[in-house]
Amino acid sequence: MKIVKDLLSDLEEFRTPVQMKDYFETKRTEILAHKELNDLARLKKDTFKNFLEAFYPLYLYSQSSYVPADAKVKVVIGNQGFDSIVMLSSGEQYKVEITEYIDGKAENDDAKLINERGYGGMKIGDTRDLENKALDYLDLVIQKARRKARKNYQGMTLIIVINTFEILDLKKFNLIVRKYCC
Repeated sequence: MKIVKDLLSDLEEFRTPVQMKDYFETKRTEILAHKELNDLARLKKDTFKNFLEAFYPLYLYSQSSYVPADAKVKVVIGNQGFDSIVMLSSGEQYKVEITEYIDGKAENDDAKLINERGYGGMKIGDTRDLENKALDYLDLVIQKARRKARKNYQGMTLIIVINTFEILDLKKFNLIVRKYCC
């Protein structure tokens, strides 16, 4: 897996929001251009897990209005209780913890199928409509957030990732989220 480590060896560097976008797009293009790398990324092997579960959400956050254009952000890999650091132009820094509900086993099983045969598992027999699927997913996200709420994140920013990939009608999903959460 040396090729993966070499590809993402500079993952933990400070970058401006523009540099974050450039880095992500460059690495994404390189990964998609090589089947072996794409398969490993889909399985979240080695550093790809950090790239997809820490760097990517941080990249998206860096593109938001919460991060000034002249700030620098970086992923911090390890078990230190936070995932990244944002450094403002004043030199002031704050830590960011990123959390997301992930059904790791189902995701990994599906990734293996896609790598083997080109498509994932079929979800036949799931008769729930979009709203019920969204509500079930939101329940899992809220459970994860409640577990995180038991920890002390004083002085940190906590980002809770909501993955809408499985829920195709984003407009309706946003209305459901507002109704359910706000």
